[in-house]
Amino acid sequence: MKKILIGVLLLALPCLMGCEKQRFHYTAVFDSTYPLPVDAPNGVIAVETYISPGAVRDLLDLPSDATIEAVEIEDLSIRAVVLPGNVASAVSVSGSLHDLDGRGQVWNNQIIPLVGVNVPYIGLNALLEEGVAKLRSKLKAYVEQLSTFDAMLKLEGNSSPTAGQRINARIDVKIRATVKYWRCLRVPREVFNGQSCDKVTGD
Repeated sequence: MKKILIGVLLLALPCLMGCEKQRFHYTAVFDSTYPLPVDAPNGVIAVETYISPGAVRDLLDLPSDATIEAVEIEDLSIRAVVLPGNVASAVSVSGSLHDLDGRGQVWNNQIIPLVGVNVPYIGLNALLEEGVAKLRSKLKAYVEQLSTFDAMLKLEGNSSPTAGQRINARIDVKIRATVKYWRCLRVPREVFNGQSCDKVTGD
């Protein structure tokens, strides 16, 4: 306890000469993978998984006083891990995001090879702004605690190039986003020269 008190006094000492609340900017990374098991004897897939607000907030673990500036989707990628009994050599997959406001198409007809177990992710480059904007907006609402409802990520498609062949696999969708935020911290005026929160927020 004595050491803690000394540490607190040492941290507080510079503020005796003058402190102010200044704005500091940070970036947090959201990186999560959503596995979707697929067992489609006729090659037609329609599977779904859910993005929950609690899981997003837990992964980011932002401070309670964080003010969100922006959320950006940095990468969406996908892969398929082949399971026993699979016949198809590839699958054509479209992805959409669903919430209480409706549906947003994220991508269409991405060909994913069904070739093995230890396979790399494929970047989803032909993304549709409608779906990306919905995903970005949903993640921002989650971190700002403005939404308590899950969003559904749905995959639909068929075996390729030959339709109707059995698919037995696990499709993994990886979402990577950055969250930019700022906090107001009380710091010695002579040590830091940042943007004053008193001037910005009127504290």
